[in-house]
Amino acid sequence: VSYRLYELVKCYTAPGDHALWFMYEPVLISKKSWNKLNKKQQDALMAASKKAEDYFVGEAKKIDDKAVDAFKKAGVQVVTMNAKQFDEWLTLAKATSYKKFEEKVPGGKELLDKALAVK
Repeated sequence: VSYRLYELVKCYTAPGDHALWFMYEPVLISKKSWNKLNKKQQDALMAASKKAEDYFVGEAKKIDDKAVDAFKKAGVQVVTMNAKQFDEWLTLAKATSYKKFEEKVPGGKELLDKALAVK
């Protein structure tokens, strides 16, 4: 919303069950550092991470709703994708932009494979 994209577009594909983009924001720690923690510290870090994850999911939904409201108020058509539409988009993306990324970016295929392996 802060970029005011609603002033530039006619249609907005809103986040939903089949969003086009999302951002992982994990808490990371090396195995070496993790192994230096005792069980109580590991459990505390896992509990805090779970609490942060639950909080962020709720906040992300609020941000998504705020964006949808801003686009609608600006007269932009707001749509979401169902599973079939997402699969069609993904097929097209793999044949075009994914392929181009693999060809143009050094190590692009490996980067895509790693990103797509995350569940």
